[in-house]
Amino acid sequence: MKKIFTLIALAVMALAAQAEMIDGHEYVDLGLPSGTLWATCNVGADTPEGYGGHFAWGETEAKDVFDNNYKWLFEGKFTKYCTDSDQGYNGFTDGKTELDPEDDAAYINWGTSWRIPTEEQQKELMNNCYWEMTTINGVNGRLGTGPNGNSIFLPAAGLISSWSNDQGSGAAYSSRNIDELIHVRFMGFDSDYLLYSGGSARSFGFSIRAVVEINEPPTPGIIPANPTADSWYDCGDESGYSRFYFTLPTTDVNGAPLDKENLSYAVWINDGNGEVYQFTFPAEVYFYDLDEDINEVPYYLYTTGYDFYEDHVYFYRTNEPGYEPLFVRDEDHDGNIGIQVFYTTDRAKTQSEIVWLYEVTPEPPTPTEKTEAPTFNGYTTDGIHAYFVEILESEPSAIYYRVQYPDGTWTDWEEYEDILTFTENGSYVVEAYAVAPGKLPSDENSYEFAVGPSTGMSELMNGKAVASVRYYNMAGQEMPQANGMTIVVTTYTDGTTNAVKVIK
Repeated sequence: MKKIFTLIALAVMALAAQAEMIDGHEYVDLGLPSGTLWATCNVGADTPEGYGGHFAWGETEAKDVFDNNYKWLFEGKFTKYCTDSDQGYNGFTDGKTELDPEDDAAYINWGTSWRIPTEEQQKELMNNCYWEMTTINGVNGRLGTGPNGNSIFLPAAGLISSWSNDQGSGAAYSSRNIDELIHVRFMGFDSDYLLYSGGSARSFGFSIRAVVEINEPPTPGIIPANPTADSWYDCGDESGYSRFYFTLPTTDVNGAPLDKENLSYAVWINDGNGEVYQFTFPAEVYFYDLDEDINEVPYYLYTTGYDFYEDHVYFYRTNEPGYEPLFVRDEDHDGNIGIQVFYTTDRAKTQSEIVWLYEVTPEPPTPTEKTEAPTFNGYTTDGIHAYFVEILESEPSAIYYRVQYPDGTWTDWEEYEDILTFTENGSYVVEAYAVAPGKLPSDENSYEFAVGPSTGMSELMNGKAVASVRYYNMAGQEMPQANGMTIVVTTYTDGTTNAVKVIK
């Protein structure tokens, strides 16, 4: 038990240590491909594990009661954000599928640097982090670790409606987008599913985990001008120093001066054998100026340091056994050396192009490693005649699948987004493969199962009888039977209930 508490404490300290602040609210850089910065707390909370407020989509004030008091609904019809005249009041449509800033709870409550994330930003977060179930300070939730090792914690704050509240076991985090069915796209999880993307009624109560949005366009001076790569001296087989000569800019792309304190540079190597990488300056070699290894060299080191110079950088080479050149350039090898400049402020980090010394540079190497194949989780829900199949990634990747139906026909391949539901009796096969960034597609995996008359009736056979089954659409309205995305609420004779989403 002491070890568990120690691990939780370390997770909390790590979450706090990696955070920075904008407009009084902390954010964390997870190393995502887009560079999106995520808030460390929910809107309305002061700690990563705090639930914060719950907001209906398009409303900027948190509340406790939902469904029948939705701001943009009048007499059961929408008055804003409507693409279907049948669902708009007096046939109203405005074609809007993304929140305006004035209806964005993050923007209104936290300031203009913050927005509710888009669905694509949420999917990027889900697909590029490693997720695990955990508890922090007594609060259940999901801990995601990004590509750079930084983490984000999403508490199980629940999805709130007039008939449901799963706080402590599940959560639904709103995006700022609606889909073609005018449902909110959200990122959620519950006791069974680690993290998924789904759609739900706009009038329900969602949590909000905001992202940083730089509202002003880039100003002159934010993008540094390109450096120039001037020449290369290789000491070859002689002991000594190889040197790379260059010219570093001190202005932006429009010629406006930049603060040298915010400028740095990196050296890129193409070794001529298929590997392209950013050179690491080891502290044991550049010991006069460095206490630790670095990839980016601050400009100020060439004015205050000993090992770095304004117009070149040296690389110690020796003719002792084991000598290997930084790069090989001959009739069989296209080795190269390049330089790139970075400009870093408290709002953003931008960079110049990589400027290579030699004009011809080969493309990055073709991937050779395969993505790990996805796995399957098939199950039924008591009282519901349906079989559900969840496709699970083995590493962050995009998953594609197809289905063979009982008549032997196959569907086309499509990207997997949500749990598959099967209600017609017969035998099925689901095939899937995955593709991770920078890797080859995985082998295909297949999953075979059958739907029969007794599918989903295990509790009934165990003596737990069904009293009633009721169907609701995603707006919370009762329907006579399942149709499309449906919430099925089963009530048993012992008074217990069970709710599940199905696609009919």
